[in-house]
Amino acid sequence: MTVIRLPDKQTAALKAKATAEGFSLKAWLQKLAEQKRPARHRHITKVILDNMRDVPPEVMACMRKDGERAGGNHPVPAIGQHAARSESRYGTH
Repeated sequence: MTVIRLPDKQTAALKAKATAEGFSLKAWLQKLAEQKRPARHRHITKVILDNMRDVPPEVMACMRKDGERAGGNHPVPAIGQHAARSESRYGTH
């Protein structure tokens, strides 16, 4: 058996997480140890989606929607259209 010493504050936080999921601290740590680790290199969209799952619905409701600019509901031009204008402006097309 290995003993890991943690500050009381960290131990209390871990116990709270374990209890919230219905586990004892020992069972919760064992469950964590047995979980498969995510792939080291994941596509950025998967990372973002994983991170966004924990955002509360009331926070999500305040976030901008696709194509919406800050300060208004004006659509953002498609990247292809913007790129085409930039290329013709700089003579690269």
